[in-house]
Amino acid sequence: MSKDTNTYLLQVKDLRKTFPDASQPIEILKGTELTVEAGQNISITGQSGSGKSTFLNVISGLETFDSGEVIWGDKSLKSLNEKGISELRADYLGFIFQAYYLIPELNAFENILMAARLKGKITADKKDRAQEMLEKVNLQDRAKHSVLKLSGGERQRVAIARALINQPKVILADEPTGNLDEKTADEIIELIFNITEYAQCSLILVTHNPQFAKMTHKHYQLHDGQLIKS
Repeated sequence: MSKDTNTYLLQVKDLRKTFPDASQPIEILKGTELTVEAGQNISITGQSGSGKSTFLNVISGLETFDSGEVIWGDKSLKSLNEKGISELRADYLGFIFQAYYLIPELNAFENILMAARLKGKITADKKDRAQEMLEKVNLQDRAKHSVLKLSGGERQRVAIARALINQPKVILADEPTGNLDEKTADEIIELIFNITEYAQCSLILVTHNPQFAKMTHKHYQLHDGQLIKS
C-alpha cells in the first residue's frame, strides 16, 4: 500500500530548475525528488556548486522553478500566489543560515521577535515564546545584548531561536556551522538536533560535514541535479 501523501510535511516531485547562461542554459535541478515526514531530520551534502542552496531556495518558495511540484502539507506552491506563499512560509518554515542574517541595530531578544513581527502585532504570548526560546538556546543572560557583541556561536543561537519562534513545521538549515570553529560547530549542531526534537519539527540540513550528515535519519547527496540516498 502506498503511503498517504497527506502524512508528508513536505513533498518535492520531479523538480526542475534552469539558470540562463550566455552560451546555453544550465540545468541545476533535474527531476529532483524528496519527501519529509513529521519529526524526521534529513541531511543533504554535495560538492560546491551542485545546487544545494538553490534547492533550499526553491522548496522554500524563495525562488521559482521550471516544472515539477513543491507541496507544503496539502498546499502546492503552484496553487498559491506570491503573497500566499509568503504568508504560509512565515508559519510553515523556519530558516537557519551560515551567515546568521541578524539585524545589527537590534538586541538578541528583538532579533528573535523579528520573525514574529513579520506576521503582525507582537503579543504577550509571542514575547513569552521568545523568552522560552532564549532559555532553550542558553542565552537568557544575553537577551538585551547587541548581537554585534556576541560571539559567532552566540549569534547562531539567536538565529536558531528566531527560526523556531513561529512554531514551524520544518526547519531549513543551510550550512549552519560553516562560520564556526570545530568545538562551537559541534555544540551548535547538537543544539539544532535537540531543539528541533523539542519543538517537534522536521529538519533539512545542508552541510559539508560528513559526521553531521550521518547523525540524521536520512542522508542524501545532491549530484547532477538528483538527490541520491546514501
